[in-house]
Amino acid sequence: MDDLLVDTGASNHVTGGQLSTVGELPSETAVQTAGGMVRVEAQGEVQTPLGLQSGVRRIPGSPNLLSVGLLTRDGWSFEWPACGTPCLTDPQGVRHELDT
Repeated sequence: MDDLLVDTGASNHVTGGQLSTVGELPSETAVQTAGGMVRVEAQGEVQTPLGLQSGVRRIPGSPNLLSVGLLTRDGWSFEWPACGTPCLTDPQGVRHELDT
């Protein structure tokens, strides 16, 4: 996954690119985006700078998004202090500073 946006408003991890492995389609194959309803083509895994992510939905033309909500459900924490740098901390306690 090339360029990657960490998104506090995304409900799902999404890629417009290729999946590393492909699994079953989610039960909902259409999702609401800022641009309207779009079709999910596939779901699977993608290797990212933050490690292997599963449940990534492939939507052609979409930017690559990681959902902060899903990451926190999986044991990550997110912090963005006032006047500071946002960062994600993985379940092992490793901090990953994010660009803004």
